[in-house]
Amino acid sequence: MIAIITAFLCFSIAASAPATKPIGKAESMTYKERLSEAKSSYPFSRWRKSFRHGLKQYTKENCEKSKQVLDDLIEGLIAIGEDAPNDEKTTLFKTAILT
Repeated sequence: MIAIITAFLCFSIAASAPATKPIGKAESMTYKERLSEAKSSYPFSRWRKSFRHGLKQYTKENCEKSKQVLDDLIEGLIAIGEDAPNDEKTTLFKTAILT
């Protein structure tokens, strides 16, 4: 279950992170800043509310694991840099999804 949730998050956050700031602002941000900004889009607090409404997969433990997986992915992407080959970035995503 964590792998499915993490895969969904990886792709949704990767796709929407720059959209959290106005285009001009995102364009002036560094790669590290853009990736770090994605953390502000984390849905984990909303997920915890869903747990209280009967969606048992959103336990505190599952949400914390998913957050850690994404934090690790973001840190890995920052470490290899924006200009890293796509296969290196893809490997980080695969690791995050299969963790």
